[in-house]
Amino acid sequence: MKSGREKGGDEGWIHSADHKRPQTQAGKNVALQSHSEVNWKLGPRNRGTPSPKGVQVTSDGTVAESTTAPPRRRSGNILGELAGESDREMLDAAFFETATFRELAVGEDFRFVVGRRGAGKSALFQKLHAHLEATNVPVIAERPQPEIARSFQAKLRTLSAEYDTASYITKLTWKVQVLSAALERLKKHYKFHRVDDFDFLENYHKQHPALFEKSGMNRSLFVLESVLSPGLDADEIPRIIAERYNVNALASAVSNTAAHLNQRIVVLYDALDAGWVPTPIATAILGGLAKIAAECREQDSRVHCILFIRDNMLRALSHLDNDYTRDIEGNVLRLQWEEESLLKMVAMRLRVAFDWKGENDLKAWSRFAQRGLEGREGFRTCLRYTLYRPRDVIALLNSAYQIALQAGRQNIIESDLDPSAARISRDRLQDLFREYHAVLPGLDSFARLFQGRPSVSTYAEIHTLLEDSAHAPLTGAAGRDFALLNSGAEIFSALYSVGFLGIRQPDRETFGFCHDGSDASPSTMEPLREIIIHPCYWKALEIQSTLAPEQVVMRIDDVDDAVAEGDTEAEGSSKKRVNDIRMRKLGETVDELRDIEDGQADAAKFERWVLRAITVLFGEHLENIQKHPNAAEHQRRDIVGTIKTDSGIWGRILHDYGVRQCIFEVKNYRELGPSEFRQVWGYLSGQYGKLAFIITKSPDEAMSRVEKQWIKEGWREHQKMVVVIPAFLLQRALNKLRSPTSNKEYADKILRKRLDALER
Repeated sequence: MKSGREKGGDEGWIHSADHKRPQTQAGKNVALQSHSEVNWKLGPRNRGTPSPKGVQVTSDGTVAESTTAPPRRRSGNILGELAGESDREMLDAAFFETATFRELAVGEDFRFVVGRRGAGKSALFQKLHAHLEATNVPVIAERPQPEIARSFQAKLRTLSAEYDTASYITKLTWKVQVLSAALERLKKHYKFHRVDDFDFLENYHKQHPALFEKSGMNRSLFVLESVLSPGLDADEIPRIIAERYNVNALASAVSNTAAHLNQRIVVLYDALDAGWVPTPIATAILGGLAKIAAECREQDSRVHCILFIRDNMLRALSHLDNDYTRDIEGNVLRLQWEEESLLKMVAMRLRVAFDWKGENDLKAWSRFAQRGLEGREGFRTCLRYTLYRPRDVIALLNSAYQIALQAGRQNIIESDLDPSAARISRDRLQDLFREYHAVLPGLDSFARLFQGRPSVSTYAEIHTLLEDSAHAPLTGAAGRDFALLNSGAEIFSALYSVGFLGIRQPDRETFGFCHDGSDASPSTMEPLREIIIHPCYWKALEIQSTLAPEQVVMRIDDVDDAVAEGDTEAEGSSKKRVNDIRMRKLGETVDELRDIEDGQADAAKFERWVLRAITVLFGEHLENIQKHPNAAEHQRRDIVGTIKTDSGIWGRILHDYGVRQCIFEVKNYRELGPSEFRQVWGYLSGQYGKLAFIITKSPDEAMSRVEKQWIKEGWREHQKMVVVIPAFLLQRALNKLRSPTSNKEYADKILRKRLDALER
């Protein structure tokens, strides 16, 4: 049993089960070990609860109760739709009310429901909303629209780049939204006119008509926009919101009225990932909502907020929010899946789809899946093509059933899985790329390195593959990302952190996988330790394997599971994690320059730093960026990249100065003299054109008198331009990439400004 308030559970389309650890069989063909240590006992289904009605999302993002009968389910998707929002008919017929569901329905301990994509958050949101409505609990359900979320982020970016400032602003905007929505709900109570604060609340509603025309996140955004004025200090905004909307009085009146009417108002938020990106400002919108959810609980306001979010969003909060341990930790309900719970989910849907009566789970499965897919082992075979999420399983079996129908069968067989599994594998790989595109540099490029390789290799072999790639000539966006993760060990750690690679465990029977963004420790990895590519990606990458997917035994080693078990060492490690690998590596690169001493001793180190900086900053416009040491002189170092664009500053350098191969001469000292300029002039001919850069350690942004003199002479006498760039300007440009606005053009602006100054 997991300790503390943070529990694991399986939920979604859904059901639950006593946790049963499968027995290991002889040889390699063994059962999957579950990562979900869920020991909650099942209670009987609550047959006395009224059947909840469906819910629908309106155009403004609010969730309204639907009184119409659900549409007939399409026969093609035999197990239902992939998205919970579209799966209303199957959810109404095949949803099992678990301890997890009941905890949310009647308890107040949890404010955050966390799970990966496809884990069932939206399905649980819909069923919880319907249940609360059916049991006469006042409920407010919101699903923000992506365009509203992006507008909110854009507005906040104009006010602050800091998470703390932005989150305190959004805390007040969300507080007005939550309290005003609660007021609207309380007004529907038949005794509302009798409460002590009736006059205040009625007048409040009349005084803010524009506010009540909006709903959900749009109302929160409206609150922010309504107080903005030119020159307003961002730190003053929370106070102004509190005063203009009389927040303290509203909070007191809502709390007193809810208590008088004996009402507990539940506010549900789903789809908070709409428009979300892992930046401080986007996360601050979520953080502000988390703060008001915690405040409602602490002040016993009779308002209970529940947020349905992805696990990477929770990690962003844990990294950025200084109040995470107080406001969030210990109030999280995780949606986790294992073999037994997925089997029950599938069996329940099969019984509904085929109108089977009295079949237990395994019998229902074996009636649907035959010729090698019967029983628990057959079900495990299917699971190896998935990431143990309901969405994956439903997609796989729906597709396999369509193939079976085309063959004139009502049950699936193993050959039906192959084309379905190949498509699912490609879809899961693309899902992986999309989910981590903004936070894990070069994941697409890293994964493609394994195309056609064996499924299992030693760590030494994997490290060599990744190390060679890290030091190969770098091109485009992928090159920029490889420059940040500039060693095989760092790339391996990143691939392990997202569940792409697994590590053979000491028991020799299982491979450990991680899905929570935690790093592996390559420094302690034995060279002969076996590493495996997750079986779910084998078909997409045409992986060669002597093992069948069902022969791979996996164990999930997420740090969060260890924390839930009370592992204090893992908890300390968890708190130190940085969810955004790109931001972390940028920060490390920025800081690294400070540790490079001037002079020959650190010249090679400085050259590597400049190579990485140029690749990250200019990789979209230059390709094949690589070190190009002067063979005649060890102390002379330069970097060369091929210009591949006709526009912007690089198009200008290409056309005005005839540069196709651009030279960056690297000098790990502060002052330049005649010899440095003459050296660079000697390079400039043919494809190198008439312009080159010198990167120095000068602490001054302005060029020295000597530098200006020799630059002018080079142009006057030889028609050759040398642009001097202090390294700290590149450092500043790298740091700009860490900001929420991700100002990718800042580095180009530096070059443009300095070239303009020299040409004028």
